[in-house]
Amino acid sequence: MDLLLDSKDKAYDTVKVVSYWVDKPSFHKWLTSKEHKEGHKASRNADDKPKFTIIETTFSECELQKTILKSNS
Repeated sequence: MDLLLDSKDKAYDTVKVVSYWVDKPSFHKWLTSKEHKEGHKASRNADDKPKFTIIETTFSECELQKTILKSNS
């Protein structure tokens, strides 16, 4: 999982969460799982939850086509 933060706009930050799965059936099984639902419920009810407002949430499914690794040398 990757967490990406774009803070170029002074008014708000844009956060993107990217998760990687072995295959679509595994992702869909997790999406409807008890653990996934309880995790979101627990974060909404936590006493120490972050103080921010979510303006918009969007969801998209993409298929990885290629990974390009850059050499440090």
